[in-house]
Amino acid sequence: MLSYLLSSMFNKKGVTLIELIIFLAVLLILASIIAPSVESVKKRSLMSAAQQLKSDIRYAQKLAIKDTSPYEVSFFKQENQYGIYATNADKPPIKRVFLPKDVTIKFINASNNVIGFASPIGTVSGACTITLACDHYAVDITVAVGSGRVKVYDIKKQ
Repeated sequence: MLSYLLSSMFNKKGVTLIELIIFLAVLLILASIIAPSVESVKKRSLMSAAQQLKSDIRYAQKLAIKDTSPYEVSFFKQENQYGIYATNADKPPIKRVFLPKDVTIKFINASNNVIGFASPIGTVSGACTITLACDHYAVDITVAVGSGRVKVYDIKKQ
């Protein structure tokens, strides 16, 4: 009897409906575990880019204070990058940052896409908001006029 069961299990030419349902159930369980982690990776990438931008804006402000000369952060939406420049110098950028492939500069309301910092106290030329986006998520970064305070807001769904 046992040999008959074993031989019939291994000599089948098709798949039963029960086996197919079990396979699909396992596949759906795995998909439900993997899908949220992909979204989590995108959110982390977006927040990491926003925090990096915040640090770079503060760095430009500190350079303006330290060197007592104006500095700026210039944004290039088409190239999906930004750079820190000494305003009164014909030099290459002090730092140029290419955003991650999945993160884009969606919006910036600074004059000529530039945030300028005046010396000697590092005041910002004007308040601005930058929005970074990744798929259907976005995060706003604001720079306050006068103080130059930089704030990164929570990620929001678009």
